[in-house]
Amino acid sequence: MATEPAEFAFVVSCVGNCLDPEWPWPASPADLDWGYLYQLLHYHRLGGLFYVLGREQPGSWPKEMQEQLRLDRYLALLRGDNCQEQVGQVLAALKEAEISVLVLKGWATIHTVYGGDHGQRLYEDIDVLVRPRDGARAEQVLLALGYEGTTTEPWPGYRRRYRASRNYVLSAGPMPLGQPFGIGLHWGLLDTPFYDRCISVDDLFARARPLHVAGVDVQAMAPVDDFVYSCGHLGLHHGYDEALFRYYEMASIIHRSGPDFDWQAVAARAEAWRLVIPTCHVLHRLDDLWPGTVPGRVVKQILALQPTRTEQTIHSLVIAHRENRTVRVLLNWLTLPGLGHRGRFILETAVPMPAHLRERYGRPAMGLWPLLYLRHAAAAVQNVIRTRSV
Repeated sequence: MATEPAEFAFVVSCVGNCLDPEWPWPASPADLDWGYLYQLLHYHRLGGLFYVLGREQPGSWPKEMQEQLRLDRYLALLRGDNCQEQVGQVLAALKEAEISVLVLKGWATIHTVYGGDHGQRLYEDIDVLVRPRDGARAEQVLLALGYEGTTTEPWPGYRRRYRASRNYVLSAGPMPLGQPFGIGLHWGLLDTPFYDRCISVDDLFARARPLHVAGVDVQAMAPVDDFVYSCGHLGLHHGYDEALFRYYEMASIIHRSGPDFDWQAVAARAEAWRLVIPTCHVLHRLDDLWPGTVPGRVVKQILALQPTRTEQTIHSLVIAHRENRTVRVLLNWLTLPGLGHRGRFILETAVPMPAHLRERYGRPAMGLWPLLYLRHAAAAVQNVIRTRSV
């Protein structure tokens, strides 16, 4: 923290007071660059939170900045109002189909951290988790509502067989003030089979807590599950993005639970889910940002956990090659259960249907479809070459 600019330290201190009222509200240094601070709020996605803080602590920053935060918030509210209508429609349709749903990430956090105020936490899609056995039925519900997959699968049902989720958008066209509303339909938490094989979705539902979102009764993950998953998601999906809103929300899970937060279960879940490395990373960062959020004994205990050699290897490959399709395919193949399952996966990946190739590479010259398969193979070779240069 000592090497960070004064503006960043001021933001961190304000968030610390929001997390814990006993954390002293900071006095702003006389030479604070408010323009730069506003840019930081935009980058760290904390503008909505700071608008609320500015109303609770009037005079803490210039009126011009508070007015800009107000305008930003109103735009977020307009976008959120449109999204909330779609959220309610989707959740109600899944409930009517008797499909149990856990709401993940953004739209759960809007209610658990921000009191239902989507002006503080804008999210342009909603992520929902269903049991794997309900994945096909849930997809049919979305299709009936007019949603369609964002990409063509190599083979029908490919993602349900080999991945943990699929994204859908409303096919009626873009919504006002932003991109088309999207649905992330999950039947597992993390896309690499190595991790999802360790996580029982049925157990997540058994420990879940009730949640009311957009007028529909659904469920949210239990605090410990939510915390460890958030650690894994931050590392494996976002490459340990340093945006403060992510750490604020994870710290909020701890503060909301108070002394009932089960740190022994955090350690056990991190080991069982093979997420020791991301969990240790987050705890270390939280302790650096807001000392005392994580008890000192817990920091020592969990940082002393040793990830397995397999976790170390898989984690380093995922982080180093997150955008490399070929590496992702190889990791999935290596960690899928069963030789038959692996064989079908590699066949469907290497020889996809023409519609998938056309979407990725365009129509072939003179209708020569074999050229697209050659291009598909060449792209895989190029990705392998890229891995050797990293």
